[in-house]
Amino acid sequence: MFSLSDETRKKVNRLIDAMQSNLVELYDIMNELRSHLGGIPLSDEENSAIFSEVKAKKGTAQPYDPVTKPAASESKQPSSDHAKTESSFSESVESESEKAVGETNLNEARVSRVLDPIAFEVENANSPAEVVAEYVQSAKDELITPQKPNNKVSQDMDIVLKFLRARGTKPINPDERENILRRIKRWHAYLVSS
Repeated sequence: MFSLSDETRKKVNRLIDAMQSNLVELYDIMNELRSHLGGIPLSDEENSAIFSEVKAKKGTAQPYDPVTKPAASESKQPSSDHAKTESSFSESVESESEKAVGETNLNEARVSRVLDPIAFEVENANSPAEVVAEYVQSAKDELITPQKPNNKVSQDMDIVLKFLRARGTKPINPDERENILRRIKRWHAYLVSS
């Protein structure tokens, strides 16, 4: 194996951090794009091309019986209207659930984009506590807003901030590091679920 100098190792770590942050941001943008594309209705040509084979199989699957055909068509008329109503209802429910899933994915990507670099910094770097405190404060400012208040996370972030500011320029001990990482995971879970 080859060894890297400390300066090169730091540069590589910074590049990895930047790449990770950019990948999370790219994921966020792709989810947003997917949600926008999900809102665009398919044209009739695309619908028919996708489902034409299925319709052909349905038509050939039922045998033709000339005696029962008129009675079946009479009974199908009301159920056809019912099927249309059920179909439109299920489509509206599906579109609402897709929107909710899209919003959840966007929220999760946003929370990950903010908290993942902090977790990485706490886990892998020997940064002074005051530097990590700056990261946590900026995360709190971005994630806890009047539009999206979360008192549990806000209070827990305040506890971590108070601790980190008290440590000042000292690095974070391994036990403290594990405690902060557990808290960050908890913040992530609460913020994504709210």
